[in-house]
Amino acid sequence: MGFKYNRVNSDTEEQSLTLDSDNSSDSSAEYTQQHHLPSRKGFKISLSVAKDLILISFALLGFISLVQPKSSNHASMQPDGDAIGKHHQAAPAFTSCDCGNSTAEAVQLGCKYDSLAAAWLPEHCRDDELTAEFERSGPGPGGKWTYWADGNHTQEISIEEIAKMADDTDGRFHMTGHWHVIHCIFYWRKEQRARFNGKIVEPRSYSEAHSKHCGKIFLDPGRDTIAGVALNTDAE
Repeated sequence: MGFKYNRVNSDTEEQSLTLDSDNSSDSSAEYTQQHHLPSRKGFKISLSVAKDLILISFALLGFISLVQPKSSNHASMQPDGDAIGKHHQAAPAFTSCDCGNSTAEAVQLGCKYDSLAAAWLPEHCRDDELTAEFERSGPGPGGKWTYWADGNHTQEISIEEIAKMADDTDGRFHMTGHWHVIHCIFYWRKEQRARFNGKIVEPRSYSEAHSKHCGKIFLDPGRDTIAGVALNTDAE
């Protein structure tokens, strides 16, 4: 008697299915052996192969990550401004900001007077764009700062005249307490920008002592600030 899988709708049909001949049972067993078992075995083999492929893929990815050079993007980490640039620049080989013993020697060494530092600095110690911004951050027309030759703020003096004071160890000039506060803010920016623009901050200002000094200025800027002009900023 032939055997077919049919939907069981009643007890009678279920009973008739049970009373089928031994040939039907043999046929069912043979069907199961020939069709179901190979299918399960094939499924197990396919699953095993898939697992192996996944493991191999992860192993390859891990190997590639080890041998491939890692790139660093510091675009998320950089302050706004074109001066910093799109790429991290290596720190310069120079570590000294010394400009000699006179303004004439400073010029020969390629140094310039930096109004933010109140000192002569070589190119690798200057952030010229930041200094230019500082010179536009004062209270005067166009952001100009006013400098004086006296503590009473009656004799104005130009930046060019201030620059020449480096030849006179006793030379001094005066500015407001507000100038001093903004100077400190810009120096903190200079330190941050130096991480990316390849410049260095002169040792005189890149110190805990200068940070403490600026902290005191924030608490009490005062009316007047007095300063000299340095040629060698390697020492505090």
